[in-house]
Amino acid sequence: MSRVDVPEDVEARFYAPDLGEERGTPEEEVEWGLFLVDGEEGDVRVLLAAASGDVGGAVDVQAAPAFEASGSIVPHNCVAQTSQFWLKDCYLGDTGDIEGIEVISEYLDRKGAFGEYGGVAIKAAASVLINWFGGEISETRRHEYPQKQPASALVDYVIDYRFATTDQAEAEAAFSKLVDALARVGLDTEVRNGDNCAVLVFVRISSPRHLDAEIYRARVQDWLYGVRTAAPEKDIQKAISEEPITEAERLRLVYLLITKPNSEGGAGITPKRGEWANVESVFALHDHQFNKKWITEWSTKYVLDIKDLTVVRDRFGEKIAFYFAFLQSYFMFLVFPAAFGFTSWVVLGHYSPIYAVVNCLWCVGFVEYWRKQEVDLAFQWNVTGIGKIQLKRPEFRHEREFTDPVTGEKMRTYSPFKRLARQALQVPFAIVAAVVLGSLICTCFSIEIFISEIYAGPFKSYLVFLPTVILTVFMPALSSMLTGFASRLTDIENYETTDAYESAMIQKIFVLNFITSYLPIILTAFVYVPFASVLVPYLDVFQLTVKPFAENAKQMTAPKSGFEINPDRLKKQVIYFTVTAQIVNLALEVIVPYVKRRVFRKVKEVQANSTRKSERKQDHTVSDLPEEHDFLTRVRNEAELGVYDVATDFREMIVQFGYLSLFSVVWPLTAVSFLINNWIELRSDALKITIETQRPIPWRADSIGPWIDSLGFLAWFGSLTTAALVYLFSGDGMGTDGSPRQLAGWALLLTMFFAEHIFLAVQFAVRYGLSKIDSPGQQKLRRERFSIRRKYLEEALGKADADRFVGESFTAGEKIDRRTLEDEARRSTLTGQGTAEDRFWARQRGPAETIGVGRRLIAEGAALKVDKKNQGSLPRKCLLPMLKPTPPRKTRKRYETSSSEDTNTKWGGLFSEGGGLEEDSPQ
Repeated sequence: MSRVDVPEDVEARFYAPDLGEERGTPEEEVEWGLFLVDGEEGDVRVLLAAASGDVGGAVDVQAAPAFEASGSIVPHNCVAQTSQFWLKDCYLGDTGDIEGIEVISEYLDRKGAFGEYGGVAIKAAASVLINWFGGEISETRRHEYPQKQPASALVDYVIDYRFATTDQAEAEAAFSKLVDALARVGLDTEVRNGDNCAVLVFVRISSPRHLDAEIYRARVQDWLYGVRTAAPEKDIQKAISEEPITEAERLRLVYLLITKPNSEGGAGITPKRGEWANVESVFALHDHQFNKKWITEWSTKYVLDIKDLTVVRDRFGEKIAFYFAFLQSYFMFLVFPAAFGFTSWVVLGHYSPIYAVVNCLWCVGFVEYWRKQEVDLAFQWNVTGIGKIQLKRPEFRHEREFTDPVTGEKMRTYSPFKRLARQALQVPFAIVAAVVLGSLICTCFSIEIFISEIYAGPFKSYLVFLPTVILTVFMPALSSMLTGFASRLTDIENYETTDAYESAMIQKIFVLNFITSYLPIILTAFVYVPFASVLVPYLDVFQLTVKPFAENAKQMTAPKSGFEINPDRLKKQVIYFTVTAQIVNLALEVIVPYVKRRVFRKVKEVQANSTRKSERKQDHTVSDLPEEHDFLTRVRNEAELGVYDVATDFREMIVQFGYLSLFSVVWPLTAVSFLINNWIELRSDALKITIETQRPIPWRADSIGPWIDSLGFLAWFGSLTTAALVYLFSGDGMGTDGSPRQLAGWALLLTMFFAEHIFLAVQFAVRYGLSKIDSPGQQKLRRERFSIRRKYLEEALGKADADRFVGESFTAGEKIDRRTLEDEARRSTLTGQGTAEDRFWARQRGPAETIGVGRRLIAEGAALKVDKKNQGSLPRKCLLPMLKPTPPRKTRKRYETSSSEDTNTKWGGLFSEGGGLEEDSPQ
């Protein structure tokens, strides 16, 4: 084997002063070199040599299996001071993500074979080697080499640092501070050019050992706070091998290293806040290879199982996994109301009392099932009670500090009474929101009724869309204003954790969604249909909206002759919200953002090309290395994507459930529409995560949060509205007798009252019944708790004694035989008869004696029954002969052990065949 002539820039040498001290040669510096060596049949060998120090010998031929397992690396020769590794048919190209190089470096880092800098030296030298050698591989052989590792796997996070509005010196100082902060917590960084006066800082954890330590520390913390039942193994490597690190776990821990405060061991980087105002975002890169496989697999499956949900959890975290688990459970539960609703639509018609009862029962069953299911999933995913150790909000302002008497940690708190006083502001907020949004909706509703029912002038077919235009213009503005007010109100409440803040915000947003989603149908159902004939004549006040188009005043004031209420208006409105609105929302959620992004990207490219031609300036992509160009282009595109908010998808599903619970009795096919929509929604949301947004931070959660309370409220409120709708519209659809003025208000209230109490009774019964059903999560919890206690018992008593105590066997009592009775007799002679309790329990010794006495008592009782039958009269008293008290043992004859027969005689035939106890007579 001869050495290849290698240019000087390929001989990458690295100096590691600490290595000599680790290996016992403190005065030496170890020099590393990575050289190309020619192999056989076109293979390439890489020589990693130590110029001084007995370091190379740390890797010997016993390491071969570890390298052979990778499929691309085989140790060639290992001598005292030189280690050679053969990269057999290893693809050396593009970005340097070589599987073989990674395997070598990770192995050396783990074993400490070349000290702390061994893996770093290999990776750094490999980048030089690849730049020189990558172009030499012929295209005919390139396809034979193993696929390269996805570039995103080499990067944990990307920090988008923007400085368009910042002075150059200030931007440089802030950037230096950013990199230093990341380095202090053990994170490696690389920087590349970005878009629009921005740079991209690529971040990854420095070494596998550092990652293992952070993961282990987090798991121990989970155990201390009760999130995990079992403590991790004492050995870190064993704990990691028994429970491998998931990608979500790794990304979450690295994100916490970036964002946690300095006092908690993090870099303290908070995007867009304070000294980090230039940090636009911190995001992880998509794994497009996994995303493509994931979407393809889900597109070909009708039903998802727990394995599919576990994959989501391992990739995107428990918070998003809970959303998909909820959506899958909701989808499966919709099968029954869809089938029953279709049957009711064909057979029973609208406003069927039977459908109303079944639908309310279904709502109760689903809500209570999910309450149990989310607890079960939390057990299976080891996240029960995770809210106790979630990320603290940097905006939290504490009032006092104290030391926790249990953990000894320093705690910061805010007065719960002050927070409660500020939370009370939610009541006026809800009232203001109801007045503002309700006024807009009522106004548009009245205008629409006025135009369609009263106005008889020109352009009527176009003017009916005027209320829709008004809502489209003003509703987003008002909703945005109220949402901002809700956010300010939540900030004032000063929550400590991110989870608590989000829960409070969701509660306020739910109030807004409830008003905007359900108020139009409520107005139609409980105002227009019953009382339109009374209210319509008063709608002349809205004639200003059509005055410019009317030819005369009569067209704006005279109602149509023979005006009648249109009850189909309610059904059409329900169909719009449950079918048309769902389709529009799907298009706005998936299709429109995709088209908009493609158009904007094309416009940006055209503008950039035009700028370069006119100003003769080079684009930032010109400075990209050829092997990095495609990768950096993808990163820049992902930096422009929006942030995924799982709360938005939850809100959509909760609002949908509300339509089903509150108004499906109007149109029984509601569940059919939702069943079809949710099958598509389940896959479109996955597509949205992978294409339309940045990769979400894999946060943990132990439930769907406050949304479960929203579900419970809607199920309860649905029992009231359904009962009211059935009472008002069953029969001819115009009330019980067709006249709204003759509807009995007390009867309506009584109907709703009984419906509510039936709902509460059914809810209690279903909840109690589900609590008695075992589940995989509960089994896992019991198994872990039993395993912990058994392990503790084995450590305390030994395995043999532990098996004896844990098993189903019992400890037998003292064996009663002649020897034990003789010993007892001797002790009684010396100590006397003892207490009355002792004498009571001394009458019969052992189960055999008890059986004998019992048999005799039964026989005597049976004999008395026979005598009674023969004599024909009942004795005044039926007394069973009792045993005479045992005479004092000291008055008995001295016991002699001459023979067993003598013993039996002296003890009154205790050991006779019958097993009975004979009465003793005094001496």
